[in-house]
This record gives sequence, structure tokens and C-alpha cells, in this order.
Amino acid sequence: MTRPGSMRTRRSQGGLSLVELMIAMVLGLVVVAAAYNTYIGTSRSARFNNGLQTLQENGRYGIGVLQNDLRLAGYSPTGLLLPVDIAASSANSITARSTAPYDCGGGDTTLAADAGVAVNTYTFVPPIGGEVSSGFITCTGNVSAAPVRLVDNVEAFRVLYGLTTDYDGPHIPERFVPWDATVDPGQVVALRVALLVNSGTAIRRRDVEQTHVVLDTRIDSNDAIARNVYSATIALRNTRD
Repeated sequence: MTRPGSMRTRRSQGGLSLVELMIAMVLGLVVVAAAYNTYIGTSRSARFNNGLQTLQENGRYGIGVLQNDLRLAGYSPTGLLLPVDIAASSANSITARSTAPYDCGGGDTTLAADAGVAVNTYTFVPPIGGEVSSGFITCTGNVSAAPVRLVDNVEAFRVLYGLTTDYDGPHIPERFVPWDATVDPGQVVALRVALLVNSGTAIRRRDVEQTHVVLDTRIDSNDAIARNVYSATIALRNTRD
């Protein structure tokens, strides 16, 4: 036979009271909220870091390619070769000439009209449809003809031409001017190039008012997208003496 005292003990241990259940639910919600906040914070941090890394990679690579290629403009072992073609350039592009076996698209320059001369045009394709991350830079060679996409997430691209009229000493530009059809290519001895590159997506928690100066152009924005300006001043060493 079962004693009455043991029956009472079993019944008292058979479940949880309402207070105990509510405490357990509150503790569970606290744990879930903490895990959720940790996940959200980690995701935001990862998105920010990835966007910042994309921005820096695009910016550094883009300005590095332009700097390396334009530094060779005008190179010719046999005589004078004008470094830039003003007539073929525009406010959104620059055309550079140099003696090289291939153009920027890999085309064999021995097949060019001016054999052995690579003529590369770097063109900024502005963002379209309000998508600030849709702008990019391409390079089109004189032989390969098909544009090669170089840099993505570009919002602005500016080039200033350093001009001089004094060829008795070092080729130091007396002034820098934006592209104009009347610029004398024979006076161009330096270039300033700049890119405004963005992170591609919104990586900040809130909108931030920003102002960036891209050489002679000011660009304002108010959103959660990160941006940075990458620029370089390039001396054209292969100009005339």
C-alpha cells in the first residue's frame, strides 16, 4: 500500500506553478533577444566591413591602373608622340597614346593604322536610373575595340590637364584645366585624375550628409552609402624637350 504522505509528494512535484512558468518564459525571451541582437550586430558589422573593403579595393585598383597607364603616355623610342588625343577625349573620357605591343584590350598594335602605337580611351559611364552604384570606368583600345570594364561603383571621374608653355626647363605645369576641345595637346605635361567610388550598397545604420570634392567638382549626398575620393597627379615624362 502507498502511504498518503508519498502521494502528496508526487502531486506537488508533478508540474510548474504559473510564477515559475512566467519566469522561464521571461528568461527564454531574454536569451532569444540577446542572441538576435548579437546576430544583427554581427551582420551589420560584416556588411560594413565588406562594403568598405569593396570601396577600397575598387578605388585603389582603379586609380592605380590609370596612374600606371597614363604615366606611359607619349612614350616612343623613335620620336615625338603626343601623349593625349584631345580631339578623341571628352569631359567623361581621356585618350592616351603610347608605343606598346598591345592596347588595353589585348589587341596587337602591329595591326593598328599607326603600327606599334596603342591608343587607349578611358571612359566614365555615369550611374543610370538613380542607382549610384551603377557607374563604372571602361577602357577601349584602338585594335581590340571592345570596351574592357575596369572599375565598378564609380560616381564621378574627373581629369585636369596640366599645361605649360615653357620647355626650356623641367616640364612643370603652369596651370591645370578641365577638358576643352581647344586645349593644345602639345602643351600637356601632366594630368590630375580623380575617382569618387562608393561601397555599392548602404552599409551605415542611418543616412549621413557628405560632401566630396573631386578635383574641380563638388558632389553632395545624403544616404547610408560610404564614399571616398582617390586621386593622383601624373607627370608625363615622355613629352617633348
